[in-house]
Amino acid sequence: MNKKAGLLIFSLMYGFAVQSQTLDSSARIGYFSSSVGITNDGISIIPTFTFGKPAVILNMSVGSKKVNIEPEVRMGLNGVPWGAVVWGRYKVISEGRMNLNVGVNGALNFATGSFSDDQQKAIFEAQRYVGLEISPNYWLTKNTSVGLYYLHGHGFESDAPRNVDFLTVNANFSNIMLTRQYFLQFLPQIYYLKQDNEDGFYFTSTLALVRKNFPLSIQSTINETIKSNISGNQTFSWNITLIWSVNKMYAEIKQSPF
Repeated sequence: MNKKAGLLIFSLMYGFAVQSQTLDSSARIGYFSSSVGITNDGISIIPTFTFGKPAVILNMSVGSKKVNIEPEVRMGLNGVPWGAVVWGRYKVISEGRMNLNVGVNGALNFATGSFSDDQQKAIFEAQRYVGLEISPNYWLTKNTSVGLYYLHGHGFESDAPRNVDFLTVNANFSNIMLTRQYFLQFLPQIYYLKQDNEDGFYFTSTLALVRKNFPLSIQSTINETIKSNISGNQTFSWNITLIWSVNKMYAEIKQSPF
């Protein structure tokens, strides 16, 4: 059942991508991108939470200049799903140095457990969440920005966290040139995480190596605990990920006169 769930999610996501490129003549697509990452340890959007084993991460984005729909699926190499989320994001301010994005999501986190009914049996549970994000960002230069990111998530299952607050202070250093063909992107951030009555402070950073006009890139994320009392908290975690990307394919489907 676990593998079937993973294959079903992958099929739905693939179908979404195909459909987004073959909409009827009344539709217009301003933006489409996708990526597939293979990593030794899946790290979530909140870096405190990890899969703890090798994983595949599928991301897509389709939309216009102002609005994007962005589904994401995370699963183990054996096809067992870890999590799935669909974002709706709106660019409130997208001109000049100041940017402001807001978003909402619906998410499923998949967990395994067991119960006793004469004998121990394994169960596979989907934990449901909805979330709201706010992300202001200010560009200091063409390739350097600083910003804040706030995410509030609300869970519906009694055996999982009901309220999660995630606040970061972050920076983005892009296009750090190594040669004419290779460049780095560096994203450090300090964040605060509150999960029901537990909380903690952390440092995380992501470093990516990219080749110009080449679909493959390599990135690594580290996460270090500063101070935390969150149950199951890891003092330190890291990963390395190989990513294949289809970047920013623009298309417009005009209405047929026939």
